[in-house]
Order: sequence, then C-alpha cells, then structure tokens
Amino acid sequence: MDYPHLFSPLAVGQVHLKNRVVIPAHGPRLNASRFLRYMEERVKHEVALWVSSDPSYVGSSAFTVAPPSPVPASYLGGTDVAMPNPATADGAAFLDRHAMPRMKEQADLAHRYGAFAFGQIGHGGSYTTSMNYLPGIGPSEVPDEMIGETPHALDEHEIAALIRVYAEAAGRIRRSGMDGMEVHACHGLLVNAFLSPISNRRSDQYGGSLENRARLLLEILRAVRETVGKDFPVGVRMPGQELVQHGLAIPDMVQVARWAEPLLDYINITSSSEGGRKGGVTIPAVAPSEFPQGAHAAAAAGIKQAVRLPILLTGRITDPAHAEWLIASGTADMVGMVRAFIADPQWASKARAGDRDDIRLCTGANEGCRKRTLWRQPGGGAAIGCTQNAAAGREEEMEIIPAATPKRVLVAGGGPGGMEAARVLTLRGHRVTLFEKSDSLGGQVRIAVRDPRTAELGNSIAYLTRQMDKLGVDVRLSTALTPELASSLSPDAVIVATGATPLVPDVPGIASPNVVTAWQVLQGEKIPGARVCLVAGYDGHHAPASLAELLADRGCDVTLITERMLVAENQDPGFHHVLLKRLLEKRVAMHTLTGLVAVEGRTVRVRHALTREPWAIEEIDTVVLACGGKASGALATALKGKVPQLYAIGDCLAPRRVLHAVLEGARAARAI
Repeated sequence: MDYPHLFSPLAVGQVHLKNRVVIPAHGPRLNASRFLRYMEERVKHEVALWVSSDPSYVGSSAFTVAPPSPVPASYLGGTDVAMPNPATADGAAFLDRHAMPRMKEQADLAHRYGAFAFGQIGHGGSYTTSMNYLPGIGPSEVPDEMIGETPHALDEHEIAALIRVYAEAAGRIRRSGMDGMEVHACHGLLVNAFLSPISNRRSDQYGGSLENRARLLLEILRAVRETVGKDFPVGVRMPGQELVQHGLAIPDMVQVARWAEPLLDYINITSSSEGGRKGGVTIPAVAPSEFPQGAHAAAAAGIKQAVRLPILLTGRITDPAHAEWLIASGTADMVGMVRAFIADPQWASKARAGDRDDIRLCTGANEGCRKRTLWRQPGGGAAIGCTQNAAAGREEEMEIIPAATPKRVLVAGGGPGGMEAARVLTLRGHRVTLFEKSDSLGGQVRIAVRDPRTAELGNSIAYLTRQMDKLGVDVRLSTALTPELASSLSPDAVIVATGATPLVPDVPGIASPNVVTAWQVLQGEKIPGARVCLVAGYDGHHAPASLAELLADRGCDVTLITERMLVAENQDPGFHHVLLKRLLEKRVAMHTLTGLVAVEGRTVRVRHALTREPWAIEEIDTVVLACGGKASGALATALKGKVPQLYAIGDCLAPRRVLHAVLEGARAARAI
C-alpha cells in the first residue's frame, strides 16, 4: 500500500474508522435528493467518515431572537425562508418531524458503504442576516466585517436558550441514527465570535478573559454531553489560530483545547476567519491554490502536543502523499478534505489502489465550490460546481450512459472543455478525433499557469491530458479543424471548443509598440518596462490583479485601472481582501471606475466610468491589456447547417471561466 498511515484504522470514541480519510462539513446547496446522490458518490469510495452540516435538519442554525415567523409548508427550502425557531415547542416539534428522517437517510447511506456519519451543529452568528432576513446575533454589537451589519448582542437569558437548542439538536442527531456529532466553533461564526477578543467586547461572565470568552463553548459542550451520553462521539471544529492581528493565537487555542478535552472525543482543527479585514488576515478560511498544502498544519501540531485526543486537520489538503505525511509525521491523526472530493469523488479509492496519477486533483480555484455556494455575495448561495468535475452536485444528470448508436465525432480545440468533451464521448462509446491547432494540449490554461499563483490550475489539463492517452483518443496536434477538413471527414457531430483571443479595446493608440497583452507577458513574448499601466477593463476576475502582483514582484511600478467598482470584484469574497492587502503592500496603484481612452506615447489617457471626467497617467513604459477574452466562434458559425449535430462550448460561445467550459463540454458529449 502506497499510503499505509492514511489507510490505517483509528478509534474516535466508540467509533472505529477504517482509515483516516474524512469529508468535513460543508454546504453544497443541494436539495435532499441531490445531496444524497452527491454524498453517495463519495462515501462509496473508501471514505471513513462524513460530517454533515445540512442546516435544514439540525436546527441550531435557525435559533433566533426575532419575532416568530409561521412559514407555509410550500415555502420551505427557499434560501430566504426562516425555519421555525427551535427554541420554541413548535419549532422543536417541526425539526423532530422533518429533520430526523433526513438525518437517518444520510446515516443509512454512509453505513451501506462501511462509513460513519456525524452531524454538525452550529450557528452563523452575525453572518445570518443575508441568507434569510433574520438578525445576526453575536457576543457584542461589533459590525461584521464581511456583511457590514451589526448583530444583536445576546443577553444571558438568550444564551441559556441557545445552549438548550444546541443540546436538543445533539439529541436529535443521536436519535436519528447518526454515529456522532461535532460543534462548529470556527471561521468567525457564533461560537468563534464569543471566543475571539476581536468580536467579543462583553464585560460579563462571557467576556473579557480567555476563560470567560470560552465559557459559551464549554457550556454548550457540557449540555451536549449530558444529552448524548458518554458513549456517543462528540467533537469540536475550532480554529487553531485566527491569523489576524490581536486575534486568537495558537497558545490561546491550546488552552481552550485543554479545557474542552474532558468533554470531547476528537478535535477538528482549521484556522482563519471569514472576516478579518481589520485584523489583516493573511490566509483565508478556504485557502486557494497560491497557499501551501496543509496551510493550518502548524496549529494542528501545536494542539496535538497538548491533548490526548485524535486531531482532525482540515484545510488545503489535496495530494495523498501530503495527507500521508501529515499522519506519519504526527501532525494530525485524520485529514479532512472537501474540495479534493468535490474534484474527484474517488480520491480515496484511487489513493488506496496506488493510482495517484489518475486522481483529478483540486485546482484550488474556488470557482464552483466556495464562490458559488457562499451566500454572502451577489449570486451566491447557488448549487455547488467544480472547475475539474462537471458532475459535482449534478451526479444524476452527469451519469455516463453508453450511447445507443456510436457516432463519429470531431472536437475542435484541446483546452479543458474540448478534452472533457472528448473524454465523456469516448467513455460513452463514440469514435472521437480531437484537433488542436497548437503543438500541445491545454488551451488558455497553459498560459494562465505561467503565473505561479494559478499554477495548480494546471491540474485540470494534466488530468485530462492523461485521460486522452488512457482512453486512446485520436488527438491531432498542430492541426486546426477547418470547415473543409470537417466536411471531408463526414462526422455525425462536431463540438467546437476553440476558445477566445485577448480582448483589445478599440481606442486610439492601441496598436502602439508599447501596448501588449497579458498573454504575451505571461508567455515571455514581451517584457514590460519599469512603469506599467495594467488595463483590466470590465474583467472582475482575479487574473488582472494577480498579474499586477506578479509584475510588482518582478520590480515593476504598476498602476492597475479597472472599470469595475472594485479591483477583482468577482473574486471569492473570502479571499478578496487578502489579495487587495497584498497589492497595497506591494505599492500597486489601483484606480477603480476608470476606463482607457487612448494611448499617446508614454501617456495613458483615461476617464471616470461614471462622471466621464478625463485625466491622464504619465510616464508609462508599457501598457498591458488584461481585459478578458473575445470569443473565437468563426468555426462554429461556418459549420452551422453543415453537420448533423453541432455544439459550441466554453469561451468560443462566450468568454467565461474553465468551470463553464468543462461543464458545457460534458453536457455536449452527453447530448450526442
């Protein structure tokens, strides 16, 4: 076995896990049936433990101090709908009727595949408001840094009711047939807010000293333990450190762990906070690819040395070799991985079989998981997706069914979308030829990965390239599919995935020799001068900001202009402030609501996007265009009406992200 420590058994209280692989609690934003299918695709592949935080069934997350809200049954399930308050008799009875059957379904599913299921209880605290119109609650009236609203400060009577609700939720978990439970006390949510000196400004028994700030957590754990008994595993998910100035540090959390140890069977360690702007957070709660593997390992190791409980480490673990090292080195006893299993539900079974090269490794892009599901941003709260795995959250839709009639299919373009289409087509039994005009596969991703901050995006094309070889796809490099070539091959279907070219604004002076594209810079074709004006246009993704940082690291004096309200406005909000902080520290000048008007030698003329007031940026050596893409859809247009089936996918349809190209490639392949 390649990873003997990772796949060795472990006792967690009365539960005996078959290995150390855990899928921690997370919110894929799926309805009940989709959630079960999503869960099944993962637990059936050697996962030892699934921790579920499905908020609709536990009850503690619905605790409120707001007026009662009698909700018609037809409303239930909407993200704007508040469930009956579990602190009331009607609310508790509602949860008993509706929650426990759902928990039992999840427990039974895990048991069917030799896994265990734990339930997590928690409360969003000050983050509650934007989801379902309830007032945020917290220890003190300290404005939330992410949402910007001020929570209601709980009084001691309300705290007592909250503790009772947690205990009742724990009892509900046990009665449902689940195998254990976990209290959420991290990432700036309610219990963490009581622990943290940043958000807890109380002067009563729940504030001030660390002992007082830990009182709520300890009282919840005592109430939970009294409810479920000594033989039911209880854990806590807590920060090893907050990674913000004046926040909780490792020594603080070592002490909290020691106080909590007699009440627990394991501790789940992560770090950071969802907020943290005032404190200058350095690693976001869900760290993207530019942060190291096992970003919170130091905190886990410190706490493991202080207690005798099994330690579960969660956060930025994707590679089985690294997971093995974390266990073998004594850093942790279990590894918690969410994004790794979103990307590849078979991660554990492939690792156990020694098929590491066949694992679809997470890219850390956070596009389909974190960014889509996070409800604290416009467009958030949506069902989960994945840059790598089109089937994530769509397991039933994306089931690969053999084609009734194998067909001859041509795919134009060897980027992620084209390769995913070729992969699925081949698995369904079609005869596929993939044409790529360049001498290598990967499309625009081959350019993007030249920025070290997005290097792990290369995992997507590495996996797909291996699949082309493994499946025997007929790949023709340095060959562009033309209408004439397509006609000569008489295909039954054609999928066009020809991508995009850099978007070049139509302004005077744009053809000047000192104007280059981001692609040319990343590929080393053009070397920017000392003073750079980087034009982001309307691209609100992280790419222009990341390139600005890369150029600043190379010694350039960078000015970044964008027509958006914020630089990298569409970036994962949990990481956005970290990115902006680094740009400011590296002296990148940022001008928002600023559009390019003209390039006149070393003068870049701009104007305010709203007032249209003109001004100029002087003494610029190089103008770098990072404005997004322009669809390369000519082939799709030329083939319309000339082949039996035709699909355009990805950027050649409309420039977007890798996530969309892969999903559309998978869908087109299933439609043929």
